[in-house]
Amino acid sequence: MVSPDQLINAIFTSIAIIVTTVLGMTTYERNKDYENALVMWSDNIKKTPNNPRVFNSYGTALAKRHDLVGAIDNFKIAIKLYPNYSIAHGNLGAALIESGKLGGGVSALRYALALNPSNAGASSNLQIALNLQAVEQSQAKNNLAAIEKLKEVLAINPNNAAAKKNLAILTGK
Repeated sequence: MVSPDQLINAIFTSIAIIVTTVLGMTTYERNKDYENALVMWSDNIKKTPNNPRVFNSYGTALAKRHDLVGAIDNFKIAIKLYPNYSIAHGNLGAALIESGKLGGGVSALRYALALNPSNAGASSNLQIALNLQAVEQSQAKNNLAAIEKLKEVLAINPNNAAAKKNLAILTGK
């Protein structure tokens, strides 16, 4: 015959096994979600829709997959939830630059650094963006000089096919 103490021990042991099994299965299922950052952060957005960090992290995962439109949208949501979120401003700036919006990217990076001058990522990305702007401005000046030279060539020889072609390329006409 089973004593009351043995019965209680058996019940508690059975409950512990059941709880451990259920928690183990839940952990296993959750770990499958975490294998994919997009799935994980999307799930976190559903669970904590007012958390700017979650939207910033989801935006970062999207940016790594070259979904810059989605990344930018999520960085903007993070900023709307927490306007002083320097990291989100920095990530927005980097995504804007990568998507070809250099001016907007520089503005976002400058704002990120105004919020937190120690934001190393924003500082590094701002230096890169400013270098890109300098190159673009230099190219624009060089293009203007080239256009003037081509016009001089065409004034001397209006039938110069190479000069006509190059002028059309530079002026977009």
